[in-house]
Amino acid sequence: MNGFILSTERIDDEVAAEQLINLVGDKIEITDVIQKEKITKPDLPFDLTTLQRECNKYFGYSAKQTLDYAQSLYEKKLITCQEQTADAY
Repeated sequence: MNGFILSTERIDDEVAAEQLINLVGDKIEITDVIQKEKITKPDLPFDLTTLQRECNKYFGYSAKQTLDYAQSLYEKKLITCQEQTADAY
């Protein structure tokens, strides 16, 4: 296995992972590690409809419950709201 380079952060395919284990054997030697900083953009904020849909999907909340909880959090200054625009981000 001289010269084998693993150039991924993650192996999601179980078959590929098993093949790699079989190729490597019992011992491996790590000779070099390259670390890179990865910058990712944050997710866009929810619009009300998407927030209600996601809260229903994950928590079983009704649209009214979601609106009530969001209003309560807003009044406690725990969440903020963007100004309404006609644009969808």
